[in-house]
Amino acid sequence: MMRGCSANYIVGVIDAASLEEPVMKLLEKKTSANAKRAMVLLGVTLCALALLGAGAAAFPIDIPQDENEDIPIAARFVGGWKRTASDPPTDNAYVFMLEGNQLRGTVRTAMRLKPVPGSGAEPRLIKDIHSPLSNLTLEGETLTWKLPLANSQAVYFRASLVSEDELLVDNCGKQPCSPDHPTESKETLRRQK
Repeated sequence: MMRGCSANYIVGVIDAASLEEPVMKLLEKKTSANAKRAMVLLGVTLCALALLGAGAAAFPIDIPQDENEDIPIAARFVGGWKRTASDPPTDNAYVFMLEGNQLRGTVRTAMRLKPVPGSGAEPRLIKDIHSPLSNLTLEGETLTWKLPLANSQAVYFRASLVSEDELLVDNCGKQPCSPDHPTESKETLRRQK
């Protein structure tokens, strides 16, 4: 007989009917060996990923950014602006917005009828006018525009930021705004949030 072989793998004539059993044992052993190998490989891969994650956390990517990067001047005007002290009969509110890289604006002028002092009555709204601001021009940190009048004349305005939330609007009258031309009136507006 064969002495060097294991008894599990010898198939004789008598065992021919039960050949399926030893073949299945061989396949089971290979399958379990492959499963163990796959589990070990999965464990090694997870450990490698954990080490890479820990290494990445220890050395974060730091992209320096310029903290003093200026906001474009036009974008600083964007928003709603309203007079700080409401004093009828006239109250102005301005809205500036960016469309692409073009600054656009609208002014709302509300006119109220003042009640007789001591009557206890509220001011009554008599006019509410919305006008687009044409010819908005940004010169340095000063915004200028004109409002057309009925008789083909115009009223010129100039606005400058006092702070990020405060806007000073000068009414220059019927002459374009200039440093040597005095303003007819000034109003301080607050950014609406």
